[in-house]
Amino acid sequence: MRKFKKALTKLRKKNLSQISFIVLALIAGLVAAEAVLRTWYSQFSNSDIEFWRYKTSLQRISSDPRGFVQRPLSALSIQGVSIQTNSYGFRNREFNIKKPKNTYRIFVLGNSNILGWGVPESKTLTRLLDQRLNLPNHRWRRFKNIEIINAAVADYRLEQQLFSFLIELSKYEPDSILLGLSIEDARTVTQHRFNPLTRTSYLLAFVRAWGTSLVSALKSEASRIAETRSLFANQSWLKFRSNSAELVHELRNRRIKLLPVILPDFSSLDSYPYNEVHWKIASLYTELGYYPLDLLPRFKGIKSSQLRINGRESYPNENAHRIMADGIAEWIEKRGLIR
Repeated sequence: MRKFKKALTKLRKKNLSQISFIVLALIAGLVAAEAVLRTWYSQFSNSDIEFWRYKTSLQRISSDPRGFVQRPLSALSIQGVSIQTNSYGFRNREFNIKKPKNTYRIFVLGNSNILGWGVPESKTLTRLLDQRLNLPNHRWRRFKNIEIINAAVADYRLEQQLFSFLIELSKYEPDSILLGLSIEDARTVTQHRFNPLTRTSYLLAFVRAWGTSLVSALKSEASRIAETRSLFANQSWLKFRSNSAELVHELRNRRIKLLPVILPDFSSLDSYPYNEVHWKIASLYTELGYYPLDLLPRFKGIKSSQLRINGRESYPNENAHRIMADGIAEWIEKRGLIR
């Protein structure tokens, strides 16, 4: 009996030693993987991982209904391009809260397509629009300067853009709000919360990103399109209508003009499946008393790969931003929307 107990104790010690070795080896492997990914993440990165870096570095949780906002005076290289915010948290040059004399100020609202994901700030549609509208040949009556301010935030929906205006933007004395509308605006607001580990671990970010990619790959293109279309035929659409009407109401009360612009989905341009959605959004804003600009026709005949960053991501590249800026500028000029 004593020999049996002795043998059992010896076996337990051996098993404990083996388990300890396995645990330590696993921890060492995880630490090594974390170190490798931190050093060479750009070689393995994709848009989901870059989005995690943006969320954890350039955004912060907000206690108001927006849920999150961009951090002021922050910078990060994303998709090989620097995104830098000014003292108000906008990807824009510094400006005075009080509007300068003889200046017409336009705030541009939207998501990552307006923000300029993967596009240098100097090549974004807001900067190009600023340059175009301030050419010497323009005569804007009493205005010597047209000021375009990029107030877009990646992953914002229409509801957050409404609250962004109500909570913050109205104090900057805008004359107009240029509203960049997209098929993503009817989606439910997503609040990303991170604990200290998920906020800092590249390994967890990569595992989550590739898991997301796998789930997305298992979805058929038809089911993805059907799911997006359904957003404009259920409660999401009713909320979209309600948010649109409230924004219009608030702007009219403050005598601020609204310039609604509909952006296409850049991942589906070659055989576009959302024409009906564009028509529905345009009809809504027409009902509300506006003549929205639909930018989709500006891209007719251009291959999708020529309009997306890296030729494959779903975000518009420099070429697409230039086309959008030209289209918006022509629309503003022809309709005399600055006066």
